[in-house]
Amino acid sequence: MRCLTIHCTCQLTLSSRRCRSGQSMSIAGECCCYAYNLSVILQMTKASTPTYYRRLCESLLQFFPGKEAHFLCPTCLSSFGEDETDEHGEPRKTEAHLVPQAAGGREYTFTCKRCNSSCGTSQDKWLGEYLQIVENGSNPLAGRTKVRKFDLNGVLLNGEIRMSEDDAIEVYIYNNKNNPKHLAQFFEDTTPRSMEVKFPIGGHMREVRVGALTTAYLTLFYHFGYSWVLQDHLDPVRSQILNPTEEQLPNTFCTLFKEKIWAEPWLGFLEIGEMLCIGYGYSNFLVLFPPADQLNFYERLKPPRKLGDLGNRLILPLAKSQSLPPYILLFEHRMMMLPNAALKKGVAPDIILFPGGSRSPVFRKSSVVGDEFVETDADGKITCRLSEDHSSRRVSLNTRE
Repeated sequence: MRCLTIHCTCQLTLSSRRCRSGQSMSIAGECCCYAYNLSVILQMTKASTPTYYRRLCESLLQFFPGKEAHFLCPTCLSSFGEDETDEHGEPRKTEAHLVPQAAGGREYTFTCKRCNSSCGTSQDKWLGEYLQIVENGSNPLAGRTKVRKFDLNGVLLNGEIRMSEDDAIEVYIYNNKNNPKHLAQFFEDTTPRSMEVKFPIGGHMREVRVGALTTAYLTLFYHFGYSWVLQDHLDPVRSQILNPTEEQLPNTFCTLFKEKIWAEPWLGFLEIGEMLCIGYGYSNFLVLFPPADQLNFYERLKPPRKLGDLGNRLILPLAKSQSLPPYILLFEHRMMMLPNAALKKGVAPDIILFPGGSRSPVFRKSSVVGDEFVETDADGKITCRLSEDHSSRRVSLNTRE
């Protein structure tokens, strides 16, 4: 194997064409942040893995009485016994990292083995590689999948490209994996060297975005359990996760900023233009989910082009919940999360209302009246209504100040 050393005076970057989701952007501006101590409201504490899994099963049981010791995969919604095995005798339930392990992810939740394996070889792999590249100053040579082919002086050769400790680009050319005529042609050429490289990740940016979507979706499951999963309006999101190379959703579901912004992941409600949504941000990507009362969300969404476009954010602290009862999340008059499976089963979820501004959130018990969740006490009345065919949703509030 022969080696050429090229000392590069400019930084290698992963170039990308502009697209609807604003893949290549400048970052500017600040955003206001309203932070509530949701860990107190939801009684959140760090929980051991067995305890956390038991709470997931208890949460599922509240939606589906009689489904004792059962698990429901949050992505494909397949249901099976807690100790059920596949045809190879291996557990059908597996641990699934939120942020890919290749990118340093440590926290995990649970999915079925099939979904975990499928994601691991597709979107998780490419998101992990992408995050490594971002972490190394957008240097595409930092990716785990190495370049094996490149064009040198118009000759296509097989080999490797590495970055040395003194920031030189080292090009290794295989003697035994190249056409001898091509090798002779290249080494006899005395003109200045020019190199064209197509990095593997460049052809997998769709999987990168779906990897970010998967991470965000599983993070919400991690914190809110089946109250998050059992929402019919998220079916297109799950379809996109299960089909990472297909365009099941418009590219507006994920924005990739030009450089790293957030060292730690965050989750919250935020405003994009005049639209309110659920957001998840980490590193240089932002994933947006529709609230429960918003139809055709991604088709109407104008993705942020800079950080200042995010508007106000209400950050929800990230921690495992001590319990995972059915929840409805409201922000002002908007229905952010509504597990409509609860309506079908006559389950009365707890209601958490974030009034907005500096006012404290309201935590209430509810009851089911017909097709409505109704909560009434000395502070007023909250009604959450969902149409019979789930096509329209509204919230009426009459809470006292």
